Amino acid sequence: MDIVLYCLAIVIAAVITGLLGYFMVPFLHKIKFGQTIREVGPSWHKNKQGTPTMGGIMFIIGSSVAAVICIADPLRSEVRGVMDSLRALGLDKLVMMTGDSDRTARAIAAQVGVDRCFAEVLPEDKAAFVRDAKAEGHTVVMIGDGINDSPALSAADIGIAIHSGAAIAREIADVTIRADSLEELVTLKAIANALQKRVGSNYRFVLSFNSALILLGALGILPPATSAMLHNLSTLGISLRSMTDLLEQKPSL
Repeated sequence: MDIVLYCLAIVIAAVITGLLGYFMVPFLHKIKFGQTIREVGPSWHKNKQGTPTMGGIMFIIGSSVAAVICIADPLRSEVRGVMDSLRALGLDKLVMMTGDSDRTARAIAAQVGVDRCFAEVLPEDKAAFVRDAKAEGHTVVMIGDGINDSPALSAADIGIAIHSGAAIAREIADVTIRADSLEELVTLKAIANALQKRVGSNYRFVLSFNSALILLGALGILPPATSAMLHNLSTLGISLRSMTDLLEQKPSL
């Protein structure tokens, strides 16, 4: 009976190995089936830089590896480009905080390219980090989609939630973006930069133009009616300019 069960286990392992070999060859090329656990070691899931890339479940027969199921969190294809674009638009410190294990967090952080990564953090830890960053004088933008992100979203200067995330995160956040593409973050930051630039431009124009009108009126160069007309025309011009699109085209990654 034991021999039958042993043979059945070998057949099942062979079938699993065949399926994994067909679908996951790129992930399994580092392992030679039949190696012992000691020979395989803990480095099979690491890249050339020694950074973990995935987790896995090993099927062992005796002391040899018979099969491996690889587990990885796939990233959105646009993530790296989004990070680079956000840096180009003025965000100088990108931090990732997650409740996942340290190994998984480091694997994702290496692919994304964040400046700092914190793993196995609790909701209150995220909120505390946000408060500490604000106390240091930073303007903090928090992006999250889960219930665990809600305290940090509330504590941040600007909380951004993903539309497909938890309802409480959307309620607490200041901004909600569509979940089909993270490129919306780049567009949002570009709009914010353009709006700030336009507000500053309008303020400088109004201040200088009205100051000139007051000075010319006080010196008797401009009559009151002309000053009033120029003032109203400038206000109309500023209003019309403010109604134009902030972005001439959507920022590219």
